[in-house]
Amino acid sequence: MYTIIIIALLTIFLAIRHEKLHGYYSDIIDYVFLIISNLFWTIPIAFVIAFCLPTNTYIEKYEWEIESLQDGNSINGNFFLGSGYIKEKMVYSLYLKEQEGYKMYQLDSKQTHIKYSEGTPTLIIIEEKPNDDLINYFSLNISENKYVIKVPKGTILNNYTLDAK
Repeated sequence: MYTIIIIALLTIFLAIRHEKLHGYYSDIIDYVFLIISNLFWTIPIAFVIAFCLPTNTYIEKYEWEIESLQDGNSINGNFFLGSGYIKEKMVYSLYLKEQEGYKMYQLDSKQTHIKYSEGTPTLIIIEEKPNDDLINYFSLNISENKYVIKVPKGTILNNYTLDAK
């Protein structure tokens, strides 16, 4: 993030210094226009540089038990995981037990993996966080959380239908 600020200020400073040496501008409005026009081309360049710099990160994992949920739409019994579409996006819906009670979460299917495991169903959230290295103040961290849902074997139903008409 500091990369954007430093490059923008540096180019504005150099442009003003260059213009003072050559004497093109003499009015305050000319300097304001010079600053604004320089910001239009320096900020995109600074974003590209900050995006290209590596970010040093560490991984934190959180694990919660998934509570069973029931659906009143002609489904009888308990199931651990629901799925559906929200705004044309596939999501997984589940309830987690928190201190205040139960809370519903919806996870993007592109960031979620489902694995079989023994025992109770759990949700593992994997966060990639920047550490305190100096380079992280100049780079952009664009990491997304990843999710692993562990469910008992047999939770995922296999359905194969071939229709060769």
